[in-house]
Amino acid sequence: MLQSTLHRGKEAHQWKIIPNNDFQIFIGHNLLQINTTNQAAFQPFTDEKKRFWLIFNGEIYNFKEIDKKFNFTNQSHSDTETLWNYLQKVLENNAFWGELDGIFAFIFYDCQEKILLTARDEWGVKPLYIYQNSQLQILTSEVQSFWASGLANPQIRKEAITEYLLYKFALPPNTFFENIYTHPTALQVHYLAQNKTLQYFYKPRQIYVFENSCKQYLVEQTQKFLENSIIKQIQGAFKPALLLSGGVDSTLLLALSQKLGYHLPAFSVCTNEKNFTQDAFYIQKAQEIYGVKIEKVLVSEKEAELLPELISQMDYPVADSAFLATFLLSQKASYQGFRVLWSGAGADELFAGYLRHWAFEQYLKKPTLWQYLRHFLHLLPKNRLLNKFFQNISASQTQTFLNFASLDIFNEKRHSNFAEIGTLAEALAWERKYYLQADLLKINDFWGMRNTIEIRVPFLDKTLSDFATQIPHKWLLKYGRKWILREILSQQQGKIFTKRKKEGLGVPFGHWLKKPTCKYLWNFTNDRQNPLFEYIEIKKVKLLLQQHQAGQADYTSELFGLYVLAEWLKNY
Repeated sequence: MLQSTLHRGKEAHQWKIIPNNDFQIFIGHNLLQINTTNQAAFQPFTDEKKRFWLIFNGEIYNFKEIDKKFNFTNQSHSDTETLWNYLQKVLENNAFWGELDGIFAFIFYDCQEKILLTARDEWGVKPLYIYQNSQLQILTSEVQSFWASGLANPQIRKEAITEYLLYKFALPPNTFFENIYTHPTALQVHYLAQNKTLQYFYKPRQIYVFENSCKQYLVEQTQKFLENSIIKQIQGAFKPALLLSGGVDSTLLLALSQKLGYHLPAFSVCTNEKNFTQDAFYIQKAQEIYGVKIEKVLVSEKEAELLPELISQMDYPVADSAFLATFLLSQKASYQGFRVLWSGAGADELFAGYLRHWAFEQYLKKPTLWQYLRHFLHLLPKNRLLNKFFQNISASQTQTFLNFASLDIFNEKRHSNFAEIGTLAEALAWERKYYLQADLLKINDFWGMRNTIEIRVPFLDKTLSDFATQIPHKWLLKYGRKWILREILSQQQGKIFTKRKKEGLGVPFGHWLKKPTCKYLWNFTNDRQNPLFEYIEIKKVKLLLQQHQAGQADYTSELFGLYVLAEWLKNY
């Protein structure tokens, strides 16, 4: 299992069998050193008494404050030893839970009391998967470890493919496989002797009061909390670099880092495809305004040839072309000796940055009127976004938002039984629970760690995210999408970046599909034996491709998702 995840850390690979009369317990760890190079912090971590054992992935940013608060002795000067001490406190009294500020997944075992603690951070930045049957339980950072153990066999969960074709990912806590789940973003206390488990979720540490007129307050507090996040996350033995797209989120991290005196180098994707993205222009502007050193990674047709090999490495697929860009950027950073990259992930989900957020808010104002106007769509001027808006609205508010958030592959979209989504706040809660965790953060961790790179997310800092999730939803779009972050960036010489249209960290897959030299990318549409066509008619896929190649519609996202799934299914 450790060998299959060697890319996650190459400093030390250790495992132990913990003596026990009732259970067989094995724990192992691959170490990527970031905070300290002290060998005393190697894992599995214990002391001479060998009662408490810890394996841990991630970073605890406030470990020094926790040491001070609880008067811990920290001989290794590491967040690992802090966490080991702190979890003993949690065992004494579960009310102590809630002090950690960081990104983490851990397993902690008390041999004497036979109590197991398992947890993930609040947003699910760090992965932890569970396989369980009547005789065993396995927890690991990557699904491939289950197959490497020889104790579990891959059995695809059929519902996951339908979920993927709708939303681009399998819906957590489920995965693509039967009996394999993502660990909750919570602490679980397992009393093994009693066969009992308790669960503790995260709560805001502070309740904020928002006045009727609070524009300046929102901007000032957000900036203060984001700056504090940058200060916390820049600590450690290895300094970070920045994933820079020239968009609002990554440029704001750059601008505030510079303001605080931290001169982070940056890595950016560039392409020679015309009319694909404005990134090159804005990256050049960032270089001029902030004097940042930028390493550019070219994504061309040649890089498209990597897709089959990379897809074969996926534990399970996510239909987001950002994975190729993330892999290439992480690879370049790793070659240059970096171990940490910063990403702007989470900003859109906290501050309402997607077009679908704005569209849903408009729909909610007059849902009956929009449904009436839908009947006159043929009289309106041809506009792709306008057509998409009207085609996806429904009498159900929940269905309307989920239509906005899903791919246009199925003629009729049948959504899972989610909780009611009737406000922007509930829509954002869906985004954070599903899309953020199962798409963006999944891609960051998996493809960063493929190159032994940890990708951190300053926008998901505990204090900042506590504040952002409490902002009344009527304020989030009051001055446009993600206006709070745009306002801060404008004050940091970045007004030009606030004017650009929203573009993700993607690759020009849609352009490649129109080129005869990339014909291999759509060969799967002629393979009737591919398992993909058990779930969607081959003629539907060919129609999407035909309309895309003829320029009648832009089905880049849909066709990329279908291509990835077709390639991935061939391995199973």
